[in-house]
Amino acid sequence: MRSHVLTIHILLGLLVWVPFTHRNAVQAQTTDRQMQELLRQVETGYHAADPDIVTNAMTDDVILLPSGAGAIRGRHAVRARYETYFRRGGIALTMNPQEIRVGDGWAVIRGAMSGRRANATEESATIVGKFMMIVDRQQDGSWLLSRLIWNDDPEDL
Repeated sequence: MRSHVLTIHILLGLLVWVPFTHRNAVQAQTTDRQMQELLRQVETGYHAADPDIVTNAMTDDVILLPSGAGAIRGRHAVRARYETYFRRGGIALTMNPQEIRVGDGWAVIRGAMSGRRANATEESATIVGKFMMIVDRQQDGSWLLSRLIWNDDPEDL
């Protein structure tokens, strides 16, 4: 009789644990897919040299900390910077996430980036570096980039 009671307790525990574990796995897959989509949107904006595509992936209070420059605060200031930057042409940019950590309403994406400026002929046309993003979950469940830090890798490494 005791073994039946123990078996029942184990089965009841599994009935609670398995759906919870499955739900968490499904949520993790959904979040990972959303992070990938956000990165693809930024890449698309760079390739098209379109500041609107890039900044539509950002919160209103976004802060960019670009390599070798001061902070750029707010979506309008960021859009103006990209508008100037993209006058030289688009960039075939690839962002490869190496780590995604999700918290309660926020996530951090760390990765490597590489690309080439479309209309450039000089050596500086090649871009290789790393980035770290903080993204915020919006009320509708979507994610927007709120902080972006990047730097270029030294050429001699």
